[in-house]
Amino acid sequence: MRTGCFSLLLLLISTVAVAAEPSKFELRDGDRVVFLGNTLIEREQKYGHWEWMLTMAWPDRNVTFRNLGWSGDTVWGNHEPASARRLTASRPSSNK
Repeated sequence: MRTGCFSLLLLLISTVAVAAEPSKFELRDGDRVVFLGNTLIEREQKYGHWEWMLTMAWPDRNVTFRNLGWSGDTVWGNHEPASARRLTASRPSSNK
């Protein structure tokens, strides 16, 4: 019984894996691309390698790019390191 259930499970998993082929990535005319992230993304404002590569891949398409990178940004929405929060909380300049 266990062998039969295991074989059925294996067959189902292999069928789903074959049927779920990823679709091809493509930018269409009029698409808007937003770069979100931390310092890595923010530095793209200066260098623009990713935007250039995407533009060269589809030169006939009118694509708009926006870079919303922010140095020190995290997935939790923190925009400053923990050391800066501790420093602000202690207010060393106000202790005279």
